[in-house]
Formats: sequence, structure tokens, C-alpha cells
Amino acid sequence: MHGRLRCGMFAIVCLLSGLQGGLAAPADARDASGGGELQATPPAPWTCTSPDAAPAPSAVDVPRRRDGASILRYPFYPLGGNVGEDVFLVNTTDRDPGGGVRDPFCGTRSYDGHSGLDTDYITFAFQDGGVPVFAALDGTVIACHDGEFDRNTTWANQPANYVILDHGGGHQSWYWHLRKDSVAVSTGEVVRAGHQLGLMGSSGISTGPHLHFETRVNGQAVEPFVGDCRTGQSLWVHQDPLDATPYLRDFTLTTNSLSGWGGPPTDTTHDGMLLSGTRTLYFWISLMNMTPGLTYSFRVLRPSGTAEVTQGPTAFSGVYRSSWWWWSRTVNLDQTGTWHLEFSLNGAVKVLAPFDVVASAAGLQNRAPWPVTVSLDATNVAVHAVSICRIRNFTPLDDPDYGLVQYRYRWTVGGLTRRDVTVAARSDVLEQGVAAPGQTISCAVTPTDGQSTASTVTVSAVVHQTFTDWATNYGPGVADAALDGDHDGIPNGIEYLLGSDPGAPSAMGTFAVDPETDEALLELPLAAAVNPADVIVVETTTNLMDATAWEPAKPNAAHRVWAAGQAGDRQRYLRLRATVATGLADTVLVTDVLGLP
Repeated sequence: MHGRLRCGMFAIVCLLSGLQGGLAAPADARDASGGGELQATPPAPWTCTSPDAAPAPSAVDVPRRRDGASILRYPFYPLGGNVGEDVFLVNTTDRDPGGGVRDPFCGTRSYDGHSGLDTDYITFAFQDGGVPVFAALDGTVIACHDGEFDRNTTWANQPANYVILDHGGGHQSWYWHLRKDSVAVSTGEVVRAGHQLGLMGSSGISTGPHLHFETRVNGQAVEPFVGDCRTGQSLWVHQDPLDATPYLRDFTLTTNSLSGWGGPPTDTTHDGMLLSGTRTLYFWISLMNMTPGLTYSFRVLRPSGTAEVTQGPTAFSGVYRSSWWWWSRTVNLDQTGTWHLEFSLNGAVKVLAPFDVVASAAGLQNRAPWPVTVSLDATNVAVHAVSICRIRNFTPLDDPDYGLVQYRYRWTVGGLTRRDVTVAARSDVLEQGVAAPGQTISCAVTPTDGQSTASTVTVSAVVHQTFTDWATNYGPGVADAALDGDHDGIPNGIEYLLGSDPGAPSAMGTFAVDPETDEALLELPLAAAVNPADVIVVETTTNLMDATAWEPAKPNAAHRVWAAGQAGDRQRYLRLRATVATGLADTVLVTDVLGLP
């Protein structure tokens, strides 16, 4: 396929696990509740495959590319947000070639015939707030489609909005169920890892906002995660352990009745400030990873901390991987000030949700979202890496009024803005290749509820060059960090740390005496932008015969000059100990390299 074609060539459909509400057990207005499963096994004969159905995934390793090379691994999950927090992994591929269900961890986090990964958000509010979908690797857009309705909640064979990328050698990645009018690429376009392809939606055969992310190699569906039921190498550069601990993904308080609510993905109203008097409080939770015998309890606490209402502990009805639950209680809010609704699982408090009671409508007002903690994934701030900015203090409470919080991410490189978006996801990425070694990348995050903003938090890091990228500049003979091709006594890995040429004899550094302190000084020509995971330590001794006599030299603030003993020492030895992220751990006796007596 040559050139670029506007998205809309053809449609392929895919299925998300469905919404199954119910289990409601209302009593009266003073004691009502309800809830149920948030995903269900699809009814036969549905399967999550396209018309050109992929063969069943292999239960062991992944196939190789057509050229025999290993397929490239994904450096990050290609959906805004943090998996296991605001993003939930609903389904993996189905590893069972028969009629059963088996995920790569030998569990049932899938359904029969599913050929990709489903990760979702709880309600359409997040879809409306915007959740970006990114290219997982460099690639070429070979197919895309847009313009389809994006708030589907039932299976009715609807066409989806999607993007398909080709990564070479038979490796493709598929991105399904995108939001209408959000597809931001065209057929034939070449994109880099981290490039925004569109926004998460619920188009096609889908029951709520989510991304179906599928890996295909030579036409075969491939499971990226490794586990006891999918051995071999993970397709993630960093695969975190799957946490199956029960947790609350969302919590909302409202004074509007939930008795007729069918549950997510539809939204509800929300209240964080209430008028004094007798009020019926409704609240709902999104509960993930339920375990057998899990109990809940809750209390309504007065401003003094005493309990006005106490409920439980009570066992949940049913065990679901993803679920929603609501309750109501009528309370006499006879005191102004900050009340709390405390919610616990198995006796452990998971939410202490505040709400303010005021005497008149004049006191009702919107409050800004709560502050956030932000970080950059340090190992990803590299020349050929996708930079990831994450909000770290995950809690189901992000706004005192329980409304949707969006986050403005403003990315700068060397002081120039390179990306500026406002989305509902708790992470964002900057595509690879936009910064040079030594440049500073900054990510400024501002939470907003659409009316008020919390304080902006900015994090920065210097772009480094990995050993692999550095070695590529000098040819394949430098790829082994432990070799010393130019025979100057300095192995390639340490040449990388020093920023020197591995193909020609290099100067390790300079040795001098401080005229004021009479200290022996070693100055190293360290590279300006190496991986922060790499470590250099300088040690000193006066006795080479005693292996225990080495002690750390004292670095200056820039870690470029080390003070080691006194110039008057009869003999002073120095050694440099280096650990490079590639796995090299080496020691160089600096005095030998410098030719000192």
C-alpha cells in the first residue's frame, strides 16, 4: 500500500466484555443498595476476532519476524493512565485453544477466543474528558477508520474506529474502539513510538470506554504478557507483576437517588457540599479484584469524629474481577462543618471521603481538585525512548466535589513546548526522538475540574544517551561493554561513561594536587548525559596488597573531581568502579591508566 489514504477504508469489529448490572437489593429509601458485575462473558457465538480471524495464540513463546529476528518489545502500555489504578486490565488473550478460557497467568482474565488486551475506564465521563491512545512502537499506518458512533453499550455488530500499525517483519499492532473523530493519523503515515493515534472510546462491538490493543505477528495473535501459561520473553520492556489485590478505582457521593441507576459506564451526579438538615446520602464505588469472602463496612462520621451511621461488616454477594456497588443512608446533618464517609474492605479503611455541610445555599461552592504528586520515569528519559509523566498518588478521591478531574500536561524540551494537552488520564507521554542528549525535558501537570485548578507541579530530567545508542555510533564492535578494542585499558562501558572514543586511546582523566589542601585530585571527563542508572565510584588506597584497604574518595558537587588522600603520601592508588545498565560491572585501576608512579 503506497501513499496516504484518509481513514475510512474498511471496518473490522471487535468485542469488549459486557456490562452486567443487577444484584440490586433495595429495602426502603433509608436503607437501599445495589450493584453487580462490570464485565461478563460474551454470549455465544461472539468472539473478539475480526473477519480475517487470527489463529489461536500460542501457549508458549511468540513467533519470530519473517526475517528471523525477534519482534520489538513495547516500552510502555499505549493508553494514557496507569494500569492497575485508573486503567484496569479486563481481558488478556485467551490461551486455551479449545472452548475454555485461560489467560497467560493460568487464570481466567479473558473469554473464549479473545485475541488482544482490553483495558478500560469506569464511565463515559473519562471518555469525554479524553484518554489518549499512543503508538506502542515506531511504525507505518496501514489501515484506519473513523466516524462511527462511540458510546455503544451493547453487542450489535457495529463497526469500530481503529488504527493498525505495521512494525516490519510481519509485526502489527491494532488499536480498536476509538472515540469518534479522534483518529489523528492517515494511511501511509509513518509515526514514532508515543505518537498520539486517537482517543479511547466505545465504538464498534463494545460495552464501555476501553482500548482493545492487539499484537499480531505473521497473522497470528500474540499475547504480550508472560506467565505460567505463556512462557518465553515478555513483549514489555518492563513487565510489572500483576497485582490482584482488591482496590477501589472510583468513589462518588451524591444526593440524587441511585435506585434506578443501571451502573457504569453511565455517569451519576456528584456532591461534596450539602445543606444541613435530614438528607439521603447515596454513594457508589468501583471495586476491582474481588476475593472470596470479601467484606465491606462503612460509617458516616460527624465533624467530631463520632459515628452517626455504622454498617457492617457485611459480605459482598458474588465475586467479580470488576464490579460496581451503591448504598444509601438517610442522615440528620444537624451540624455544619466537615463530615466523612469512611469505607472499609475486610476491616481496613480504603476511603475517608469528606463532605462539607453548610447552613445555606450561599455556602455551596465549587472547590479545586486536590494536589497531585508527579514523576518522570527516569529510565525512559533517553534519546530513543518514550518519556512518561505519571501522577503517582493514586486514590479514588481526586476532587473534593467528586467530579471528573482532567490534567493539563505541558511538555517542554529545552524550554520549548512540544506537547500541550488536557486529558482525563493520570499519565501522558512524549513521543521518542524529540530531544537530544543533554537537553532538559520538563512535564508540568495542572489538575482541573473545569472550573477551578489545583497548583501546577513540574518535574524535569536531563535526556541521556543509553549505552546501546552510544555504541551504535561507533559500529558493532563496541556493543560489548566489557571489551577494550583500542587497548587503552578502558573498557567500552567506561568509555561510554567518560564520553570518550572507544576506537582510539583515550585519556582517563587528569591527576593534580590541590595547593591549598595538599590533597591528591582526580578529574574525570564524564559524559554529560548518561543513563542515571549507571554508577561511577572512585576509591583510593595506599596499599595495593590489602584488598580491604580501599575507601571512597570524596567527590565534588558535580561528581567530576575526587579528592584522594594527600599528595605527600608515599604512594597513592586510585581505582574507578563502574556499573553500566547493560549489565557491565568493571573496575579500572586509574593509576595504571594515568601512568602515575
